[in-house]
Formats: sequence, C-alpha cells, structure tokens
Amino acid sequence: MRQVQRLVEVKHLDLFPTAQMLLEIESKYGESITLEDIHGTSDSTNASFEQSRQSRVEKNFLVERKKHSNQLQAEYMERKQIAEMLEDKSQAPVYLYSGQKLRTQDALQEKQRDRLAKDRHATYTYSRDFQSLALSMVNPEALQQTEELEDRKKWTTQRGFIYPAPRQPGEYYKHVNAPSEARREDLRQPFVDNVNHPKPVSRGSGELGSGKGPEFSTLPSKDMVFGGTNGDGTVNAEYFKSVHLCGDGLRLEMEEALKKEQDEWERRLVVDKKQLKFLAHGNICSLPREKPSQLDKISDILRGPAHSKPIRIVKNATLPSGKRVTLEKAPVTIHNQEEYVGCVAATFASTLRPSDSNQFAVKKFITRKEIVPVRDTEKNGLIWRNE
Repeated sequence: MRQVQRLVEVKHLDLFPTAQMLLEIESKYGESITLEDIHGTSDSTNASFEQSRQSRVEKNFLVERKKHSNQLQAEYMERKQIAEMLEDKSQAPVYLYSGQKLRTQDALQEKQRDRLAKDRHATYTYSRDFQSLALSMVNPEALQQTEELEDRKKWTTQRGFIYPAPRQPGEYYKHVNAPSEARREDLRQPFVDNVNHPKPVSRGSGELGSGKGPEFSTLPSKDMVFGGTNGDGTVNAEYFKSVHLCGDGLRLEMEEALKKEQDEWERRLVVDKKQLKFLAHGNICSLPREKPSQLDKISDILRGPAHSKPIRIVKNATLPSGKRVTLEKAPVTIHNQEEYVGCVAATFASTLRPSDSNQFAVKKFITRKEIVPVRDTEKNGLIWRNE
C-alpha cells in the first residue's frame, strides 16, 4: 500500500479495511475511541438555573385574563350608569342624520303645514323659523310614495308572490307532457274520420218534391278480389290460406328444430356447467382481453382440475415401466434454471471480481417489517384481562 501513488488504485485493489475488519481489531486489541475521550466530559448542569426552576411559580394566564376582563366590565357598567343619570330624558329624541321619515326638519315642516292649514285667508312667503320662501302645503315626497303604493296594489297581492309556486305531492308523479283534462275528454270520444272536414252539402239527384234518392246507387261498391267470394256473395275465408307451411305452424317447427339441436349439443357436452366461459388471454369480468398479458405465462392451458377423461389420462400418463410422466406446464423462462453457454461464457466469469461473503457488511437482509412484541406497560384495558 506504501507503493501506491493514487487513492483510486487503493480503492480498485480493495486495500481499504472493511467494517468487519475494524470490528475484529477493536474487539481484540481494545475499545473504540469516543467523543468523550477526544473532547473530555461535557458539563451540562447549571445549579443556579435548577434552583430558580424549583422556586419558580407558574403564572396562570387564564386567571389573569379573567380578572382583567371583570375589571373592564365593572368600569364600563359604572360609566354607563353615570351617562344614563346625566342624560336628559325630558325632550323627544332628535334624528339629525336619519331617513326622511324621522328627520327633524321634515317633522317641523309637517307641524308647520298643520298650523298654516288652519289659516285659510293668508299666504306666508317668508318663514321666521326656516330660511326658505313659501312653504308648500303638501308633501310632494309623501304624494309620490302614496301614488307608487297605490300603483303597486294594482298588480300585487297581500299574501305575496312565491316563485316557483309550491306544488301538490300528486303533481310530482305527473308527466311533463301529460294531456290536459279537456284533451283527455276529447280522446274518450269515439273517433270519427274527417270530423273537422265534412263533405260539402249538395243538392239531391232525385225528383223535385219527391224526397227520395235515385233508384240506382251511384256509390262505389266494396272492392272484391276475384275468387275471394262465394256464389252467394259471402267472403271465402279459405281463399288466402297458403298450401305452404307458414304462420304458427312454421314457428312451432322452427322452435322444435332449435330445441332438438340444443338437446343434441347438451348430450355431447362433458362438463360440470353448461355455461362455458372461455378464458382467452385471461378475462376481465368474464370477458376476454384484446391482447395477451405477461402474467398469463405462468398459467396452464387448463385452470383447475380436469373433468374430461382424455385430458386426465394425458395429464397423468404412466410408462410401461411404471414411471409416471405427468404433463407439467411450461416454465416462465429458462434463464433462471440453466447456466449461460455462449461464446463469452468461459471468459466472462474470469473478468468479474470474486465475491467473498465474509466481507459483506450485512449478513442478513429482511425486507418485511419486524413485529415488535407488546410491552407489559402497554397491556392495559379489558382486552388484556382474563375475566
């Protein structure tokens, strides 16, 4: 190692000691050096702090906040009582910045209108109390509000307007396009062809004043098929009967043929269930996939035990010598069972550095989580009692 000039060569030549080597040397020749040996014993105590901590009294901030709140509440109630005692309640309230109805100026103007209305022989153009000219004897805003209210009463109701209007429970089961009662009444009447377009009224072709029709009927007779009537004029019911099998007879014959074919197929079927589900490329909800899955490599050609006798013979074949040759499914791959024999198989292994298991830092690697047993201090409750 003294002849090596670069640390990279030391790493490639594997000259650094491993963790296992260091542990063996430590256990054989002495103990490991700790931080306490290097820096000395650390002093983390403070006598004055511990003494002040023991003599310290914890302050309850909730109690302090409640006392302060009670003090402020008492001061507020005292100020409120003094303000109520000093308030002059003899005068009426004055609304300086309220709405038009409670404004002091409007109230005084209404009072002055009532006083001037009693004097019908004078007109005042100047007011001693208000800096204004002649005062109108009517309130235009009140008149406008009255007109709007009267106009609103014409198209509103006292009970109000609710939209959408509440419906009866029976209306929820009614179809949107259901006909009205008048339409249903019309539909109950018997159908009359061209009831809305009757034939025009015409003059009769008989003699004047006789009131009888012509002796020869001009209306066309019923259209008849040649050979479809008997000699007396009645309809021949057997005329349109075909000599070929059709109608109900043909339908019964087709149903019997289909049932015969179904019975023949079930007679030849050798399975437990008549309903077959073919597992082509696996299945998703009993439906085959469009493409095969990579997971189907480990599946056999049959899933489950074979019920057919020929397949059971093939899967459990026996040689004349008595040796059983069972039919096993093909392996997923052969790369994990046979050694690689290629052109570089002989030289490839020699190029790799040998692996020594004694130099591994980890001897056993477990991926699953270790189950920690329950401690005695945690075994509390009725579940841990045998009662």
